[in-house]
Amino acid sequence: LGKLTYTDATSYHRSAEGNSGTKKKMIKKFSFNKMQSLFFETYSAYLISSNIFNDKTVSNKYNYIQKKAIIWMIFFQMNYKFIFNFLKKKLGIRVH
Repeated sequence: LGKLTYTDATSYHRSAEGNSGTKKKMIKKFSFNKMQSLFFETYSAYLISSNIFNDKTVSNKYNYIQKKAIIWMIFFQMNYKFIFNFLKKKLGIRVH
């Protein structure tokens, strides 16, 4: 819905209709179910990465395999810290 900005850092800004919101407000606004709320960061990363090719101009530049690879790279970059912390805290897995 807006301009894309490329940065060297992995970051995101939560916004709904131009208004920033807390995690709790965003969950309520978008009616996330309990599972989506529990994994808010993961679900948000999934939604963003899977919708990047909705624009036909962008979509037409890449084949199916390239699109899937880009979606997974975006998802992982937005979500890797959350995934590793979850594995470490909840499952007791050591991640280096």
